[in-house]
Amino acid sequence: MGFPRVPSVVETDFRVVYGAENMCIPFMPEVDGDFYLHMHMSGIVVFGIARGHPIFERGLTIQSVLSPVESDAIVAAEAAAAAAAADAESGASPPSTTAPTGRPQNANRKGGPARVSGKRKKGAIRLAPGSRVCVIHCTNGQRFTFRTPTKGRVLELNPRLLTPDFPEGAVPSDAAAAAAAPATLPLLTTDPEGAGYLGLLEVTAAPLATLTAALLPESSYTALVARRTPAQRAGTEPKEVCYQYGASSAEGARDAAAAAHAARRGKRMREAPQPGAAAAVLDAASSTAAEPALPMGDNEAVP
Repeated sequence: MGFPRVPSVVETDFRVVYGAENMCIPFMPEVDGDFYLHMHMSGIVVFGIARGHPIFERGLTIQSVLSPVESDAIVAAEAAAAAAAADAESGASPPSTTAPTGRPQNANRKGGPARVSGKRKKGAIRLAPGSRVCVIHCTNGQRFTFRTPTKGRVLELNPRLLTPDFPEGAVPSDAAAAAAAPATLPLLTTDPEGAGYLGLLEVTAAPLATLTAALLPESSYTALVARRTPAQRAGTEPKEVCYQYGASSAEGARDAAAAAHAARRGKRMREAPQPGAAAAVLDAASSTAAEPALPMGDNEAVP
């Protein structure tokens, strides 16, 4: 007789929701591949790529995971090299510009890399909804960007996956990023919702409630992935469009979002003290207060 299965910490302490490609999320310009959010009541959100991401559906090989700054440096270096090659073929003199070089992922005021430390997570980066957090580069040249689905602070990008910053003065390239990638990079595909997570966010209670209602629970996401055709998985056909709050249209999603916002606002109004409530309580207390009674003996009469 075997022992009963013990639920994991994620199952007991976290609420799991999913975002899907082609999902209409107003505060995100685009959803570049499926993602998951493991949300804790404390406001910590673990994020990463979900099992329906094109990396899994198309069997892609990951080359590196970079910060947006380093990814942009590679793109700029490739554009500069292509422009120089075109100028050389045409015989035109190339413009006198310096090649883009590596720089710290996040710099503080003194020019050094930003560090998250202490109980208050000093140095964490505040991002608006839809901001880029990291970029996944694949060996076939495809790149997938993860964007924050809500406002919050980025506490960490998984050091087991993130390629270190390029040295100062070095010309960034995919080859250099692949050579510097950590040996634990395959965790992103072998254990995406465990040790292969992308990073950690810190958000407040209100965005947590919004994400819980807006994104897909695991059962709905599993059904959505199962409905995808081989052509959709291969990327030759667009994937099914889905909307927030389980709506079937953009209008329904907007109405549901407005209703959720009104419900949260009504709850805050009900919980907030009404104007003049404290004065009414004091007046009631003063009107019902009695004068302290005088001590009286058994044979003493009241005058």
